[in-house]
Amino acid sequence: MLTFGEILNVLLKQHNLKAKAVAEKIGESESYFSRLKTGQIMPKNYELIQKITEAMNLPEHEKRILINAYKVTKLGEDIITTEESIQNLYNISFPKKTITENKTEIGLKNGDTISGMENIVSILNSMFSHSSHMDCLFIPDNKQFCDLFREKVSVKSSVSWLVYLDNTARSQSANINIFTETLSFLLAFQADVRYRYKNVEEYYLSTAFPFVFINEKELVLIERDCQTAFYFDNWDFTRITRDKFEEQMKVAAPFVLMLTGFEEYLENWETLFTNPEKSNSDDLLKNTHVSYTKQLFQI
Repeated sequence: MLTFGEILNVLLKQHNLKAKAVAEKIGESESYFSRLKTGQIMPKNYELIQKITEAMNLPEHEKRILINAYKVTKLGEDIITTEESIQNLYNISFPKKTITENKTEIGLKNGDTISGMENIVSILNSMFSHSSHMDCLFIPDNKQFCDLFREKVSVKSSVSWLVYLDNTARSQSANINIFTETLSFLLAFQADVRYRYKNVEEYYLSTAFPFVFINEKELVLIERDCQTAFYFDNWDFTRITRDKFEEQMKVAAPFVLMLTGFEEYLENWETLFTNPEKSNSDDLLKNTHVSYTKQLFQI
């Protein structure tokens, strides 16, 4: 397989792009970008590769070629087989049923109520299927809803997901369960997942509809037991909610780095969990993960 630099050069020529123009779009110097092209250096993280693919306006299959070239150049050809094995393991654990896509409009109007977990998941499936990006504020502590979501929802969009973890004395077991559920979603869908610490019970008591799902023009607010939701397609309301969500994401810590590949998880397992609101030594999620990973990989 060609190296990352070689693939980058091929794609630049194929799309008739100048290195200087791409370098400017990603906020790097032309000399830095030239070193990427010649293979002298590798991109520092997946975020930079994402910027490069967006700056070059690459279609999805060419984006995947560039990402795979990065993985192979950095970690060797075996990493692709490893990733496929991990994905196969996930598919065995959480098999997906055949999903019939709804090509029509959702059929709801602004302010409509959605009743029942099955109906809520059906609406979310429609939103995820026809969106280029979804923003989600969701605490995965309802196993029934999580199982139904994995079974029924086809995620074709990029996802930004905010999770609240409990910072009270009773938080340990609840946070470990959330950690487990969140990792299963990350293995199934590529998502930028971030977390913040809160008194989760107070958050639930103060917010009638604590879970939020937003795409480019639609918004669904879901109650705690995931049995009732409200649908909105008012542009101003959706924009305001998204702006608030983005503010929260900016100050949240990565749950894991963008899980473009399993090797990224293994490479960074010691530093994946960082909590800006507490010291690392007090970060339950980090300590739980470090202990778990040491046992799993006998490090």
